[in-house]
Amino acid sequence: GKWVTPILVSLFLLIGALSFWFGREDDQKLLGIISGLITGFIVLVFQVWLSWVELKKMEKWDELRIVDILARKDERDDYAKFISTAKKKIWMLCVTAHSFLEDFADEKSTRDGASALLKALDKNKVEVRFLIALPDSLEVNDDYHRTKAKMAELRLQELSKRFSNFKYAYFKHPPMHSILTIDDESIVGPIFPG
Repeated sequence: GKWVTPILVSLFLLIGALSFWFGREDDQKLLGIISGLITGFIVLVFQVWLSWVELKKMEKWDELRIVDILARKDERDDYAKFISTAKKKIWMLCVTAHSFLEDFADEKSTRDGASALLKALDKNKVEVRFLIALPDSLEVNDDYHRTKAKMAELRLQELSKRFSNFKYAYFKHPPMHSILTIDDESIVGPIFPG
């Protein structure tokens, strides 16, 4: 940044002046202490610079209101907890919604969080909206997602009949991102074709 150059110039001037002044002295102990202090000062300047760089990154995250970066997207327990916090809305943009429904709208499963979406829908105050890629807009050779889309369609129809606060619709272009928004927070992830 703009502070690095003046700090380095000052440091080199200080080292030069001290080297010239102490080069004329015969006291080796004092010379050892001063050279240790100079080395410490160099390390300190480097540490301050690294901290400043990290602070700038953190400020950018704060401006974007990024809370965390997840290492994996399949942390079911974290998603179930996130879904259970919903007070107003759960909106989802995704490829097929099949995995999400399988993980969080399964009333037959005994796994923790398996019915988190159904519980949110039962509150009747939580608006649930899914925006899903139209199967025709998926890649031509993507039979995996086309099959999942057909399986999800039946479950989506069933949920929309059962709950008045559940709606879904389709978008007609290749999916690029998956976005889960619950109230004022979102989880965003890329979709890699193929």
